[in-house]
Amino acid sequence: MRWISLSTHLFPFHPLDTGNLEIVKRFGFDLIEIWGMKPHFNYEDEKFIEELRRNLTRIGLTVSSLHLPFYEFVSPFPEKRGRFSISDSNEERRKFAVKETFKAMVKGKEVGSEIMVLHTGMELPGSSGDSLRKSLSELIKKAEELRVRIALENGFRERTRLSDALKILEEFGTESFGLCVDIGHLNISGEWQIFKEIDSQGIFEFHLADNNGREDTHLLPYRGSCPMELVYEKIWEGNPVLVLEVGPVKEWEDIRKDLLFSAKCAGGLLSAINMGKKNFKDLKRDVKNSVSATGDELLNFIPMKGDASIRTYTRAITERGKKYVVMRIPRESGMEEKIETQNPQRMLTSFLDIYSLLRNNEIPVPEILIEDKERNLFFLEDEGDLILEDLYLLKESEMEKFYRNSLELLVKLQILKGDSITFKRSFSEETLRWEMEHFLQYGLKEMEVPEEVREELFSICKKISSLKYLFCHRDYHSKNIIVRDEKIYLVDFQDALMGPPHYDLASLVFDSYTEFDEEFENFLIDFYFELSKNIINEEKEIFKKNLLLNAVHRNLKAFGRFVFINEEKKNPYFLRFLFPTIKKAIRNAKKLGLKETVKILEKRRETLYG
Repeated sequence: MRWISLSTHLFPFHPLDTGNLEIVKRFGFDLIEIWGMKPHFNYEDEKFIEELRRNLTRIGLTVSSLHLPFYEFVSPFPEKRGRFSISDSNEERRKFAVKETFKAMVKGKEVGSEIMVLHTGMELPGSSGDSLRKSLSELIKKAEELRVRIALENGFRERTRLSDALKILEEFGTESFGLCVDIGHLNISGEWQIFKEIDSQGIFEFHLADNNGREDTHLLPYRGSCPMELVYEKIWEGNPVLVLEVGPVKEWEDIRKDLLFSAKCAGGLLSAINMGKKNFKDLKRDVKNSVSATGDELLNFIPMKGDASIRTYTRAITERGKKYVVMRIPRESGMEEKIETQNPQRMLTSFLDIYSLLRNNEIPVPEILIEDKERNLFFLEDEGDLILEDLYLLKESEMEKFYRNSLELLVKLQILKGDSITFKRSFSEETLRWEMEHFLQYGLKEMEVPEEVREELFSICKKISSLKYLFCHRDYHSKNIIVRDEKIYLVDFQDALMGPPHYDLASLVFDSYTEFDEEFENFLIDFYFELSKNIINEEKEIFKKNLLLNAVHRNLKAFGRFVFINEEKKNPYFLRFLFPTIKKAIRNAKKLGLKETVKILEKRRETLYG
């Protein structure tokens, strides 16, 4: 599975400190390319480098590459930057540029970078091919000493284009010297035919950014005119490092919003890349044919970020301006959970059945606009990319309002009745125990689990299964509630079944993807309780105890699932949620007096975080 690194070119005027690195990690990136200019990357400050190295390790970020400096300082004011070039025909200035580059390479290696991205500077007045060759000889020798690789980046101005970079690479012909293809620069130079013909094995890295073909604006891919499928072709052929190089955010602006959309874009790119050439082309062909059958034509086909689902999502835009989110349910998949909808055909049947139930009861879900069962494609109303989790991440002031709306919607769900598959299946004690076993197998892997712990955990399953059952979404959390304008929309409902009303509430309030203080948690619990008094028919203290039972079960199931997804699906994305998940499980287990469970969970937390 491939991954995309984020270039800190997104926020070069902001410090490369703990706060910003933690935000990068939380928003979904595990890899970064450091924009190697001072003071953002202060390669002359030993204290800064040591602190950066510690922070990267603690936070769990890996440096995929370092963009070597060509400014003395990165500043929003061009006149203060102090541009230097390894191609400078002035020997003193050339030596200064090489010396600065050396220093950055050494410190880049110390923080984990094995690829060093280099600009030639040949577009500048006073540059010289002889000076460049001399500098490259020195830099390649240094790279070999450090056991790193240099990736020469193509530009878009005279003497820096892809064709120029290829000539330089051919002249030096060493394994430690390769290419960084900047597709934004390539889009301006227009050398796509040359790009199609080059050997993908010589490409060490891609810089992924878009533009209008005239200005180097570093837009997110699919927001300009770059032919992304040509880029995918080369990525599928080789094994380059992939770097999203967009921005920059202005020095006075918060980086969260840009990071959020960068992460969503990166997720879509990864979806396309990890799909593989055949599956990608097959899916696009099928979407195109489905659209053509309506008398319209496909204009844009944009992959979308998925999570752990077996379903695939893309965005389709037609020549008539219609915009769809296209969902494909695969025809085959292995059973991974103790629930029948992990079988694709049953998932499809369940999705359509529960969709009808919800639509008939005016529950807001994206409408199916085109249904192509022959190709297993469903064209859904596009409600946008903003979800409830995003409001939490962006610290939006309206977050509380949409959480109240989500609880009001939950109560509407819980009073649903009808002829649906939902009401013919339930959270049996067997299913609840299977999920707890899943946690023991993966969440407490290689730990000795005393029988007292098992007894406590399985007693939770027994108590939950004895509660009153109502409609249960089963994954009612912040990633499955879309926010658009003033409305919310519910997705991922195909696993709905009969379960305790506390379960969905626990999923939202003690969500693995959010970290609220107890005051806000209690506000949500009290708000829901007042709405649902006539549904639950429990005294408040009993209700809260039952809620905590469901919360502990839900969090432990999620913890085990996150580890499973990492180990079995090779997807580490969800590991970032282990700590908040186990923290909530420990806190709520303490409130329930589950002493043996608390002991082993605290041990497990220590093995992960010390």
